[in-house]
Amino acid sequence: MALRMSKPLTLAAFTATKNALSRGCCLLECAVAVIHDVDSWVWLDGFSTDGTWELIQKMAAANPKIRAGQAAWQPSSPDGEAIGAAHQMAANRCRGNVAWEIQSDEVYGPGAAGALREAFADPAVNSACVVFKTLWRWDRLMLEKGWTAWRVRAARTGRGCRVPHDASNMGIVPRVTKVAGAVCWNTGFAFTGHADTKTKQNADLHASPHVIYPWETHPKNFHKRDPETAAVRQHELPELIQPLYGASRYEPDLSRLDALKART
Repeated sequence: MALRMSKPLTLAAFTATKNALSRGCCLLECAVAVIHDVDSWVWLDGFSTDGTWELIQKMAAANPKIRAGQAAWQPSSPDGEAIGAAHQMAANRCRGNVAWEIQSDEVYGPGAAGALREAFADPAVNSACVVFKTLWRWDRLMLEKGWTAWRVRAARTGRGCRVPHDASNMGIVPRVTKVAGAVCWNTGFAFTGHADTKTKQNADLHASPHVIYPWETHPKNFHKRDPETAAVRQHELPELIQPLYGASRYEPDLSRLDALKART
């Protein structure tokens, strides 16, 4: 009797963006961190007007793994469905048997993709949680309590995987596995001191800013408010994002496009 061979695991990342540059999202560092460890990566832009789309096109030209496209974001209700729906559209375009949600302000530490591949080598695993490290006050409180923040960011495709309305977790049950080797640094507004107002945030995202970013616990210029914690965290940051921490705004370093180029 012939042995039934399982399909090789293909890891497909996906990202949805809209005016990400004006919000301080470090797109290039996000991509460089894992581009050589995924099989493909969908970048779906919501018709940005701040240069985000043009940068994504340059990224796609540098590496054929990146599949760039555009699709309109839906108007959002106060529950902020627009961001979740946009990520779902990107997820639907993935060509792989494992989909990995990576938001444009997230930079993974070394070895993350390998850890996810190892976890999904077990066919019983449906979804995977990554270690989630934010650069905000909320994460400091988590650390003080000795807790680890986890978010479901990878799941098998074809098994009913969905992205929720706020895009904070994704996946399916049963069998959600914690992958300690996949560490995600969520930069958010930690790099930027230009501080988008709530009005501008709402205009950019067509969603309620207090839902997408809890402003009460994610204050502007947090790195200046708490220099002791900022110094500790800067020491812990992946090398890719250390130079950005505390900058007044995010300016993409286009020389990093060379690091995106396909390896021969």
